[in-house]
Amino acid sequence: MRRILLFLLLGLITPSAFSQNACGIINSYYSVVNLDTCTNSMTVSSKGLQKGDRVVIMQMNGASALLSNTNSFGTLNAINSAGNYEFNVVNDVIGDTQITFSLRLLNLYDLNSALQIIQFPAYRNVNTTCLLTCLPWNGKTGGVLVLYATDTIRIQSKIDVSGKGFRGSAPLNAGNCLPLPYTSYFTTSASNLAGRKGEGIFALTSAFECGRGKAINAGGGGNEHNSGGGGGANYGMGGDGGQRIKNIASCPGNYPGIGGESLATYYHNKAKNRIFMGASGGCGHENNNYSSISGEGGGIAFIIGKIIKCNNDSILSEGSKVTATCIEDGGSGGGAGGVIIMKTDSVYGGVFTSVRGGFGQSVNNSGKNECFGPGGGGGGGVITTSFKNKAFNIIFDTLGGNAGIVYNSTSACNNTSNYATNGANGCTLLNYIYNESPTVFRKFSISIGSDLILCKGDSVQLNANQGVSFEWTPVNSLSNPNSRNPKAAPDTTIIYFVKAFDGCSYAYDTVKVTVLPNPNVKHTADTSICYGDTLQLFVTGGIGYAWSPPIAINNTSIDSPKVWPSTNTYYVVKTSGTTCVKYDTIRIQVVPPPMVQAGNDTSLCEGDRMQLHANGAIRYQWSPNVNISDTTISDPFITAKNSITYSVTGFNLSGCYSKSNITISVNSCIDTLSSEILIPNVFTPNNDQVNDFFELEVKNISGFTVVVFNRWGQKIFESNDPLFKWGGDSYPDGIYFFKINYTNSDKKKVENKGPLTLIR
Repeated sequence: MRRILLFLLLGLITPSAFSQNACGIINSYYSVVNLDTCTNSMTVSSKGLQKGDRVVIMQMNGASALLSNTNSFGTLNAINSAGNYEFNVVNDVIGDTQITFSLRLLNLYDLNSALQIIQFPAYRNVNTTCLLTCLPWNGKTGGVLVLYATDTIRIQSKIDVSGKGFRGSAPLNAGNCLPLPYTSYFTTSASNLAGRKGEGIFALTSAFECGRGKAINAGGGGNEHNSGGGGGANYGMGGDGGQRIKNIASCPGNYPGIGGESLATYYHNKAKNRIFMGASGGCGHENNNYSSISGEGGGIAFIIGKIIKCNNDSILSEGSKVTATCIEDGGSGGGAGGVIIMKTDSVYGGVFTSVRGGFGQSVNNSGKNECFGPGGGGGGGVITTSFKNKAFNIIFDTLGGNAGIVYNSTSACNNTSNYATNGANGCTLLNYIYNESPTVFRKFSISIGSDLILCKGDSVQLNANQGVSFEWTPVNSLSNPNSRNPKAAPDTTIIYFVKAFDGCSYAYDTVKVTVLPNPNVKHTADTSICYGDTLQLFVTGGIGYAWSPPIAINNTSIDSPKVWPSTNTYYVVKTSGTTCVKYDTIRIQVVPPPMVQAGNDTSLCEGDRMQLHANGAIRYQWSPNVNISDTTISDPFITAKNSITYSVTGFNLSGCYSKSNITISVNSCIDTLSSEILIPNVFTPNNDQVNDFFELEVKNISGFTVVVFNRWGQKIFESNDPLFKWGGDSYPDGIYFFKINYTNSDKKKVENKGPLTLIR
C-alpha cells in the first residue's frame, strides 16, 4: 500500500518541482590574502570553500590617479588590475584556506587592492522566490551577486543590488564661513575646508580624502561654503555639484565637487573586458549638519543560464539617490549605476532592467533669498547581453541621475540645479562575453631533444621547447644558465639538467653531450716582431693544416710557414685530426721601430767641447767610439778634433731599432778669432755684473748675423748687430748652439758655429 502511494505522488510531480529556489543572499565572499601564480592558487581570509565550487575572482579597486593640486587631480593614471575578473572552479582546498583552481588564472591581480572571491551555487534549474540581492560592499568583500544555472532561471521576484557598490561618504561639519576662497582639489578631513570625496576604484589615503577634485570615478566633495558634491561615475561620468550663490550677508560656495570620471573605455575590450561597481558621490559642504551621506554606487549582478524566463519583474543595480532633506547646506552627489550581466541563449517574458545613476541631493533654502549648492547626479552603469533568441519584452534603463535642485527659495535660482549637472548616461552592450580562462591548469612538460656529440672546444646550442624561465645545471660551461637556449661548451662528456617554469609550475629534462677529443695541437705562442722582420710559425699534432688569412705568408697548408705582417695580425690555423678539427689563433703584434733623431749637423772650432742629444728611444749606442764620453747614453760629450760623422742606434722596449747620423765639421778658428772676433762659450746671466750677457768682441767686420739655437735645433735668438747683448731671456741652464756669419777685412765670408753654455 505504501509503495502504491509513493508511485502516485511521483506521478503528480511536475518538472518544475525539481527546480531549486533562490532567495535573499546566495553567495559567499572571501577576501584574498595571498596569491601564488606558480601553483595557480590563492589563500583566503576564512575557510568555507570546497573542492568543485564555482567562483568569480574579482579585483575591486587598485587604479592609480594623478595627484597634482590642479584640475587634473584624480584623473586616471593607470588602470592596473582594477576591474579584472574571471570565472573559475576550485580544484582543491589545502589547509582550509589555500585554494587551487582548475583553470589557469587569466588575469594579473594585486593583493593590496581589494581582491575577493565570490562563491556561487551551481543550479540546474532555479526559481527566484523572494528578493535576491548580495552583501553590500564593505571595503574588502561584497557588492556582487552571481545567479547561475546550467539550464533554466525563472525570475519570479525582484533582483536588486542597487546601492551595494562603492560606499557613500559621511559629511563633515565645517562650521560657519571658512577662509575664502578655497580652491584646492584635495585636503584632509581635519582641515574642515571641503567635503569628503566618494569611494571608487582609486583607494584614497587620508591626505586626499576631501576636496573638490574627483578620485577617478568617485565624485569630489564641495569646497568653501555649502557647495554641492559631485556625482559618482561608472560608464557614464558623474555630474558636478552646484554652487552656493550668496546674498550680501552670506559666504559664497564657488568651488563645488567635480563629478567622477567615466570608465567607458574598459567596457569595450571584448577579448578581455573589465567590470566595475558604481562609484559613490562626494559630500556637500555643510555647517548645519543637514548634508547627507553621499549616494552609494550600484553593485554587480551576473545572471547566467541557458534560458531565462521572466514574469515582468525587475533586475536592478542603480546608484543610490540622496533623498534626505538638506536645509541650508551643500547637497551630496548621487551614486553611479552598477553592472547587470545577462548571459543566456534565450530570454522569455518581460523584465525591467536598470543601472541608472542616483539623484543628487536637493537643498531646502528655508524661504530665504539664498541658493545653496545641490549635489550632482550619478552616472549610468552598464547592462550586457548575449541573447540569441529574443521572445520577450525587456526594458533597459541606463540613464544618468538628475542633479539635485534648489527649492523653497525667494531667489531666481528656485527650482533650478544652480550649476549642478546630471550624471551622463550608461550603456547597453550586446554580444557580451564574460571572462573565463580557456586553459585547464596542468603541470607542463618539456623536451630538450636527443643526446648530442661534439668535438672538444666546440659549442652546441641547447633548447627547451616550452617555459618562460629556466635553470640549467651544471652552469660552468654554459653561456647563460637562465636562457631558453644557452650555448654549451663542455670539456668532457656531461649530462645537462634543466628546470623550466611556465609561470605556474615546473618541468624537468636532461640531455647528454658526448665530447670527442681534438688533435693534440701545439703551436707558436702569441708573439711580437719588429716591423720588416720575418717570423717562422709552427704547429704540430694534426694530419692536415690550413692557415688564414692568406696575407704575408709563404704557404697556407704546411706546418711551419714564414710570415712577415706589416700590421698586427691574427693567424688562425685549422688542424685536422682523425675525427675532430681544432682551430687555434696566433696573435702577431708588429712593433714599429723607434723614431730616433741625433740632432742637426753643426760646426765647431778645433778643441771645442759639445754635448750631443739623441731622442726617440729608450736605449742608445753611438759609433764610432772616437772623442766621445759615453757611447751608451743619449747625451754624450764630444771633443772636436777632426770633422766626423757620428751614428746613433736607438732601441725601444721590444728591441726594435733605427739609426740617425750627425756630422760635426771642425774648423781652425784661432787666427780669425784673434784678429777679427772673440766668441765666449759660457755666460752667467745672474745680475752680478760679471759675464751677464752673451756678447762678442769684434773688429773690422761687416755683414754680421748671429743666431742661437736650443739643443733641438730650434732658433731662440737672432741679431744683425755686432754689438748685441743677449741675457738668455727665460731659458733654463744648459748647452745652446750659435751660428755667426760675417765678412772679414779681407772681404772673405766667414761662418762660425759652436756650443754656448748658459749658467745662472
